[in-house]
Amino acid sequence: MVDATRKLLDELMGRNRNKENVREQNYWDQDVCKPYLLGCCYHTLWQHTKSDCGPCPYGTCQNERLKEVFEADDSSRQHRYRRRWMVELRDMLKAKVNDCDRNIDRAKETLAKRQAANQAAIEE
Repeated sequence: MVDATRKLLDELMGRNRNKENVREQNYWDQDVCKPYLLGCCYHTLWQHTKSDCGPCPYGTCQNERLKEVFEADDSSRQHRYRRRWMVELRDMLKAKVNDCDRNIDRAKETLAKRQAANQAAIEE
């Protein structure tokens, strides 16, 4: 019960709700969801599906301010981060698609075996 309440408060008021000297977050910080800044957090992409990854561990997927700051920044640092994060996001998405393809292939094999077993039972 306490954990659920804490999680709800974190969502509503942010993780730093009890801290007095709160450091302003920057988009390059470790605890910021980089795929969200690029427009595609894979934790929310497959939400409520069989491929659900669970909630985003960063908790910044709804922070529009960080996304606006990231998109408005035209420095070489932002371009460098964007390239690196795009490669990481692409690799993660490719791995997820490959995983889904494997699951589909497994399901097709299972279906083919069941259909063959049913056909053999009908013919007997």
